[in-house]
Amino acid sequence: MKRLVVTLLVALGLAGPADADDAAAAAKLLKEAQAALSAATRPKARIAALGQAAQAQEAVLKALRGDLQALAARRDELSARKDEDEARLTAILSALQRLERSPRAATLAHPGGAVAAARAGMALASFIPALEVEAARIRVSLDELAALEARREVAASEARASLAALREARLEIAALLDRDRRTRSLPQALLNRIEAESAALARSGANLAALSTALPPSPVEARSGPSFLSTARSLPPPVQGRLVAAFGDAASPGVKFQAPAYAEVYAPWDGVIRFAGPFGDYGIVVILEPEDDALLIFAGLKSVRRDAGDVVLKGESLGALGGPAPETEEFLISTASALEALPVETLYMEVRQGGASVDPATWFALVTNER
Repeated sequence: MKRLVVTLLVALGLAGPADADDAAAAAKLLKEAQAALSAATRPKARIAALGQAAQAQEAVLKALRGDLQALAARRDELSARKDEDEARLTAILSALQRLERSPRAATLAHPGGAVAAARAGMALASFIPALEVEAARIRVSLDELAALEARREVAASEARASLAALREARLEIAALLDRDRRTRSLPQALLNRIEAESAALARSGANLAALSTALPPSPVEARSGPSFLSTARSLPPPVQGRLVAAFGDAASPGVKFQAPAYAEVYAPWDGVIRFAGPFGDYGIVVILEPEDDALLIFAGLKSVRRDAGDVVLKGESLGALGGPAPETEEFLISTASALEALPVETLYMEVRQGGASVDPATWFALVTNER
């Protein structure tokens, strides 16, 4: 990956109050991804760093989409107001012009006679300062519309650059993952056992709780490093989207995110993939074990990039949601009403500790975003 776009200086400058949090979060992710890319000397670390970079670019696109949507709404509002001002101004000017062209006819037409007509003419003349104010308002609206259009072009250009960087990161991730699969260090007998266990579990037809309970002991040695359970409300969500169902909503043991179709799902922590594959009506399920006695369950994926038994680092792509692939820039940077109609998918996430479901907000920075 040759570069990491965007610096988000543009996005931070463009973002309105509603988008400031998205822009700040994206800037933070970009900074962390840049540091991870600079420090990545091994292929495994490179895959994780690229995952962080891709996640950062998705956050940039989210911030820019929000700004573009706000710009489009403001443009529509200004255009409607300008049209109303122009229509009102045109009607009054037309009346004044008719009076000027045929003053005698206007006088005779007034039911109050010539004096009343003269007074009416004076009243119309008194509107001239107000007309000048109306004209000034229209000029201000036109100037703001021009500024909005320039700002929209800059934001759209940044979104295109970020989308290109995202595609570049995903291509390199796919190539490195393919190479990683061909150079696995796990014994073939262990891989065969893991695959057989996963296939048996997938056919069991149990629910997610039963699936997590039925997992055999971890096939790899314990991980070292910081403890997942010691983190506190700081981890980014595994997908760039918005929280639509919190823990406890409708007695749900997990949370749900809505994200653009084909969005990538990333490992929020280092760990071992305990299960990866289709499971009943849940779509593709990935279960990540960040440490003993803790499991992260992700359901609703359409494709999976990792296999059971894989050791992944924070930021690595686990798979992707379904829906149409983002083959055109409009998929991610549309600014008209079609933005609301962009296809979305749902990711379900559950955190289990000691076999029981616990609130993911204990470890993840989860904020309901109604925009």
